[in-house]
Amino acid sequence: MGPHYCSRCEIEGVPDPDTPNRWTCPRCGGEIRLMAIHDQVKLSDAVGMQGVSNERRGGLPAREVARHVSERGDASGTDVERTEDGGTIVRRTMQPAGPSPRDPGGNRKRAEELRAVGLLLPAFNRLHGTAYDTLAPGADERGEDVVASSQRATERPVVFQLIFADTEGLLRASISTGKAYAASGTEEQLITRFAKALHKKSLHPNRAAILVLDGAGVTTTPGTVERLVLDCYADLANAPFREVWWVDHAPGGVVRRLWPTEAAGTEQ
Repeated sequence: MGPHYCSRCEIEGVPDPDTPNRWTCPRCGGEIRLMAIHDQVKLSDAVGMQGVSNERRGGLPAREVARHVSERGDASGTDVERTEDGGTIVRRTMQPAGPSPRDPGGNRKRAEELRAVGLLLPAFNRLHGTAYDTLAPGADERGEDVVASSQRATERPVVFQLIFADTEGLLRASISTGKAYAASGTEEQLITRFAKALHKKSLHPNRAAILVLDGAGVTTTPGTVERLVLDCYADLANAPFREVWWVDHAPGGVVRRLWPTEAAGTEQ
């Protein structure tokens, strides 16, 4: 589709005779704008954006959007539409800035795992009243991806295990090769992939560890993460880990504990 097509209805917009680069969708009435960026844009910090509609469907926003541009220039986005008949439409895109460099020694993998745990550590400390402030790579063969330590003598090191929440082959290949990724489906299909990652990690449990579903790749909307908790409540409750967390790398993205939850009688 071209830039003047409605991404929701997938039909061509009607051009505005008074304003260049602006169209209106003849079906939903939505406005379509094209922003041209010339020369070069450099990012010193990552950029994230979340948007929701006021209209609700089944307790969740009827529409959600999430966007993320990393410091490296990787851009991703998710659009979610929840329809009146209970159906859902999800569109996810990823445009890497370039192919990922080879990582034969696993150094980049360890750095990404440390970054993911570092993003959730402030929320973890607030939730538990702890002061963990030092992270180190763990021993993978023992199911220890990251170990967090505290200067308080009473706070023993905490072990984290990580897995990408969305392990779809085409998405991971896009990130590896630097080629664009775009996929449409239902929210149920997306949550099934998230649950598959949870089940895969549960095959090699460490009940003392904290499992992190890492949302790196394509930023995810808060409503979808909420649906993950609601739809997979039993799976999360039975996961053989001390806790289960979600972490999104986008500024303002979702960072929350999925289990235990308030519904389980604990603080969130």
